[in-house]
Amino acid sequence: MYGDDDLPSATDGNDNQQSQEEVITPLMNALAQYRDKVKDKAKEGLGPIMQISDQLRDDVLPHMGIKLEDKKPGEPASWMFVDKDVLLKEMEAKQAEKLAKEAAKKAKAELELKKLSTPGKDYFRVLEADKWKGFDEETGFPTLNAKGKPTSEQQINGFKKQAAKQEEKYQKWLAQQQATQQQEEKKE
Repeated sequence: MYGDDDLPSATDGNDNQQSQEEVITPLMNALAQYRDKVKDKAKEGLGPIMQISDQLRDDVLPHMGIKLEDKKPGEPASWMFVDKDVLLKEMEAKQAEKLAKEAAKKAKAELELKKLSTPGKDYFRVLEADKWKGFDEETGFPTLNAKGKPTSEQQINGFKKQAAKQEEKYQKWLAQQQATQQQEEKKE
């Protein structure tokens, strides 16, 4: 932990005296707001209180040049003064990582939806278009690979199985969509 000698100086860069109140006011305001939020959320349980605590650690204290680090359960958290710009860059990096994860999750969900909502006949054109140059108009099966080589009879047999599995998934998805729509119509 830190002792009184580790507290911020009561002078600014120009050696002008600042009152102790001016130095500590931003921190005390943040702590007072934190306390008020905790009191308001206490009735809702531990989850909201933990969110407020994380918000104080992650979004408020870094703007004051204070880094608060959680330790293992049962161990006290530690804090230190760190250049505010460094902490803000860390915050930006964490936010960028979070957004990237959310984008990846969204892209994965969109791909899953695309897979489910594609009929077996269209599977190869929609989901594997980059692997094939030509497609049979009637069956939807690939006729030429990406290099222009015709597909073999063995490949066509594999396409049939894959298209049948896809059609089964598509029909299940379609039935779920219709059931959901009927439930929504009943509610109205």
